[in-house]
Amino acid sequence: MPEVLPATIDDKAEVCEFLHRHMAPDVSVARFGNLFDYPWLADKPDHGFILREAGRLVGYIGTIYADRPAGGRMERFCNLSSWFVLPDFRNHSLKLLMACQKNRDLTYTNLSARPVVQKIHEALRYRRLGRYKLFTPPLAQVWPALSRRVRGAAFITDPSRIRDLLPESHRTIFDHHLPTECRHMLIEEGSRSCYVVWNRRVKKMVPFSEILYLSDRELFRRHWESAKLRMLWRDRTPSLAVDEHVLGGNPPGMFLRYERITMFKSPRLEPAQIDNLYTELALL
Repeated sequence: MPEVLPATIDDKAEVCEFLHRHMAPDVSVARFGNLFDYPWLADKPDHGFILREAGRLVGYIGTIYADRPAGGRMERFCNLSSWFVLPDFRNHSLKLLMACQKNRDLTYTNLSARPVVQKIHEALRYRRLGRYKLFTPPLAQVWPALSRRVRGAAFITDPSRIRDLLPESHRTIFDHHLPTECRHMLIEEGSRSCYVVWNRRVKKMVPFSEILYLSDRELFRRHWESAKLRMLWRDRTPSLAVDEHVLGGNPPGMFLRYERITMFKSPRLEPAQIDNLYTELALL
């Protein structure tokens, strides 16, 4: 009978090789290591859970924890990631999920749930965070990018300059994500600013840039095309992606809507209080 065990740092090499070989060959073994080494929480409750049959690794689910201010208090988040079980042992998959959901005081998120996983989460009283991931190519909205209003904005992408211009709450986000491969931008227009965090990702051998956080959605939307071109040029990617709940609506200009339902379960928080920072999207 397969046994569920907490993953430890000693399991890192085996788990990362397992995920790279069986679940996502386009994610390197080294990058999967970020599930164990993420920088924003030194005292991690666990490194996910593993499923073993007679000592053999046959399944894994990742848990990415973070303590963040929300609703006037510190909340602990747990982002579920990389849930994979070998086909012959799929009837034991739920054991992994239940093992990492014993603390009812946490806010759990799943940003990459497949349809069958969505049904499981719904049965466990998860709520929908968003339905679509939105993709947009370069030059989908050219004329606003050339307007005088847009040309009057400043786009700062040098991390050494950005940090000193951020308020304390955003400096914490910056410091926590700087050791990762995330990129940072600050858009300034008059007295307003928008802090942007995004990452370069690859799915099915196709690279794209994905926004994880926007501190001022309205300002970003006003400078959508100019910001997007800088991000795509920086990453050498053909498209920009963003979850609808992060952007707060559809992007300006042309876009492709791809159904990718994201889900969460929380004793206190609402969807508007949840973004994609401190998750697998910042690490993988």
